[in-house]
Amino acid sequence: MRNINDLDTYQGSEYQFIGIDELTQLERFKYIYMRSRVRKTKDNKLPTQLMASSNPGKRGNKWVRERFIEKIDNDIQDKSQIRFISSSYLDNIYLDRNDYEEYLMGLDRVTREQLMNGNWYASVKGQLFDESDFHIISHDEYMKIPIIKIIRYWDLAATEVLNDDKLRGCDPDYTAGVLLAKDLNGNIYILDSYEFQLESRNLINEILNTAARDKSDVQYIELDGSTGKNFGLLIIDELNRRGFTTGTGNSRENKIDRARRVSADIQKNGIFLVGKDRTGFTKKWVMDFLEKITAYPNEAIHDDCVVAFTGGYEKIVSEKQIKRVDVDRWYST
Repeated sequence: MRNINDLDTYQGSEYQFIGIDELTQLERFKYIYMRSRVRKTKDNKLPTQLMASSNPGKRGNKWVRERFIEKIDNDIQDKSQIRFISSSYLDNIYLDRNDYEEYLMGLDRVTREQLMNGNWYASVKGQLFDESDFHIISHDEYMKIPIIKIIRYWDLAATEVLNDDKLRGCDPDYTAGVLLAKDLNGNIYILDSYEFQLESRNLINEILNTAARDKSDVQYIELDGSTGKNFGLLIIDELNRRGFTTGTGNSRENKIDRARRVSADIQKNGIFLVGKDRTGFTKKWVMDFLEKITAYPNEAIHDDCVVAFTGGYEKIVSEKQIKRVDVDRWYST
């Protein structure tokens, strides 16, 4: 199943048993589709079974871990029907361990941890950001800090994905908005990272609703060519008419170059993530954000929230005065 069209081969098929090797090499929607082919007639006494084996890693690591180990996949109806059996190369009595371990030791740290120790939580790191760069604090701690400025920066993608689209393998970019704050001493705080896949009117409404909740000083829109400059200007116009202060982001520069500048700056000055709940646990949006930003740049992972973060970071660090956008002037250019 190398591409979405390969699923057509199995349409209409009926299997009592399906076995999949190296499940993490598949996207989740392909697994879900193949699961739908497991069926039988009511007079058939054979039990239906779907089994898979896999090492950690590859593009499917996250969804396989969430479904079979953590059992937090929203699609799960009966957790008792899902079983995870852990094993390692040490269970193979026929394997030349010394020879195999010698080869494993030649791998990078993450891949070695995945294959040698079966670690599903070893993540692939990018070249720019590390989890240790972000200092996670609670909302209660944040509320004691004198904040002088709050902004949200949006990276747009006018795409809505329905269930049928997911089945066909559609996974376009997300609209992402990152909420940032700055205190009296110039320290920067990430308050929220929000992503969704909606089209045109629904997208505009979601941005308006988010802006109303934010109570931010500025809503920045990155005028990206992928969604069209006029669409971004339309959102700015809608925000302005409702009394929100707006600004535009620089969409022409190289996103990785911008990320490099931000990476160097936060390694020097640090940054705070307001992401602990009252019990001290890290919130899910924070974990998702860290997983994506520490893997950046990586073509296998959506980077929309990283683009929104780096754009917003440079805005809130550098801008001294807030100016409303003259939409009529932008439309005429």
